[in-house]
Amino acid sequence: MLSNFELFLIIGFAIPLVPLGYVIYWALEIRHALFVRLYRNQALGVALVALSLLFSVYSGLPPVVLTAFGIVLVFVGIFLVFYWIDISLRAARRSDPLLRDTLKWSKVRKVLWPLIIGLSVLFIVGIILKLENLANFIAPFPYFIVIASGALYLPVAARRSKDPILRKHFIWFGLFFIGFLIAGSGEGGNFPFILVGDLVTIGGTLFGGYCLYRSARSLVPLNRFPLEEAK
Repeated sequence: MLSNFELFLIIGFAIPLVPLGYVIYWALEIRHALFVRLYRNQALGVALVALSLLFSVYSGLPPVVLTAFGIVLVFVGIFLVFYWIDISLRAARRSDPLLRDTLKWSKVRKVLWPLIIGLSVLFIVGIILKLENLANFIAPFPYFIVIASGALYLPVAARRSKDPILRKHFIWFGLFFIGFLIAGSGEGGNFPFILVGDLVTIGGTLFGGYCLYRSARSLVPLNRFPLEEAK
């Protein structure tokens, strides 16, 4: 008979896997059904971001938490999300008739990419050298840089885009960051019980997964043609 801890592990791993796996599946199916390269790329991005959210969740669940593998999962997830923010903002600029550089993103990205990479390297060095104070101080910064970038830039890009499909896609993609923030607070928050933190992480993951699903579905023109007929 399974112990309560073993049962918790199974549930903790299964709950995020089902909805996010569903998002990945539909994002790839939608990508296969679309003909416009820009929309296909955005659908692929949704699948990658959903995968990064899975990484984020599993890095905070026993027995992965605080292991080298868990740390790798966190930073791979951060890089995937930020990469897709970067790609999406450049796509949004092409859909703007005035080709405006949203809040000087072309220059800001050249600062943020080295900053995120550098902070990640410092964090890993701190872990290796057992400099816990350094590692704990640095750990939140790459995460919040990604959150702030998505929350600040995507709504502006959505407003400036004259492509109604991309606009709706970016709105749902922007809402995803609320779930991403909730999931992160569950992993790093000071909760009286570990279970509470894990439930917060799972709840944020489910909300973020729903937003990603809607973001992918919004790429289908008018949401009217069945995917099976478009294959």
